[in-house]
Order: sequence, then structure tokens, then C-alpha cells
Amino acid sequence: MFKPELWQSHNEYRTIVNSLGKKLSRNNPRYQFDTYSRERQKLLSLNLDPLMDYLPPFYSPEGRPAKNQAQILRSLILFTLLFNRTNAKTSLTAWVRDVLPRSISLACICGFPSLEDLPPLGSYYDLMNRLWIGSRQPYARSALLPAGKNGKKPDKTIGSDGKLAEESYDIFSARHTVDLIRNASPASDNPEAALQEIFSLLSQQSSPQHERRERQCLFRQKNKRQLRIFIGLTIRNQR
Repeated sequence: MFKPELWQSHNEYRTIVNSLGKKLSRNNPRYQFDTYSRERQKLLSLNLDPLMDYLPPFYSPEGRPAKNQAQILRSLILFTLLFNRTNAKTSLTAWVRDVLPRSISLACICGFPSLEDLPPLGSYYDLMNRLWIGSRQPYARSALLPAGKNGKKPDKTIGSDGKLAEESYDIFSARHTVDLIRNASPASDNPEAALQEIFSLLSQQSSPQHERRERQCLFRQKNKRQLRIFIGLTIRNQR
């Protein structure tokens, strides 16, 4: 269930970052709050409030209310911006379980006032499952990794000459793609349509010119291919 009253407004987010951030910067340099100033400014200029009208249809009208949805979205964006710059590398599991619990600065930039307020990994996948309109099978571990990496050794095929047969791979040629189009079959799906709509809504907000430039710079990085890579990486790393 989606409850607007549980949504962290942009004003609330800015208050947390500005008030807690000043304390972190002043009290101890080991918090490294200023290290992420560029990412912090991007998220401060990103107002997620328009999503309160867009997200409710993705939730059941009954059941337990969803919490920390705005914070989780900011955390996912920050995770993407910091690819390979933290110990998490490209692992969402490591980001949620190892990096955020050890960095009050990163937690603050996501909108969490304390480390005790961090949501579990399952909350991230719950939100992504709602917004990913399509099958997760192409991004499953068994689909992305060879059989030998999934705990089961691949079957060996012996050819008529008694030698090990070479593996065959399914290759979609240009002719096959043309046939799909002629038969009115989609050449590709668009399971990230909801994510693209979210980024479109947020990038079209009216705002001061400098904030609008920050958002446009952020969303120029979110093209269709990068969205597929991001969701593929996060789903693949699910435990």
C-alpha cells in the first residue's frame, strides 16, 4: 500500500541533508561528507515529490504501507552515480549491507537521518519489482552465468567422432529481426518503461536554471541501455 503521508517530501529531505550534513562536516573529517559534494548537489536538486501521483497504481490498495520509498530511490541513484567508487563496486547487495551501514554521510545523502533507519535489501528489490514491467528471467543468475558457475557442471556432448562437441549458441541474425518486424512481433520489449517515465517526469520539472541543468546532466546519463545494465546488475546480485 502506498501512503502519501509516509513519503519523505523534498523539503524534509533538504532539511535532513543540510542540518545533519553541517554537523558531519564540522564535527569530524572522517565522515567524508564533503567528498560526495557533487553527488549531494545533484540529489538536492532532484525533487521526487511529483512521483507521489505516479507511483500509487504500482501498489496494492491494501496491505502493509510501503516505507522509505523516496529514500530508496535516492539510494539507487546514488549507488549508480558512485559505481566502482565505493567498496560495493556494482553490487547492490554490498551497497545496502556493507557500504551504507558504515557511512552516515552516504546514508544522510540518501535521506536517512540515522543508520538505524536504513531499510533491508528486500525493500529495494520490492520497489524494483514493482517498477520493472517484464520478466526477470533474462537477468537471472542462471541466464547470465555459465552453468559451471551455478553449482552444476554443464553436460558434455560427445559427437559422432568421439570428440567433445562444440557448444552451439543462439544467434539472432538481422534476417531474423526483419522477420519479427514483418510478422508484427516486437523486436524488443520495453520492461523499463515505468523507469523511463519516472525520469521523464522528474527532468521536466520547473525549477531554477542551475537546478534544471543539474537534473538534465543527471538524466542524460540514464538512457535506455544504461537502465538495462543497471537493473540487470542489481537483479543479478540479488541473494
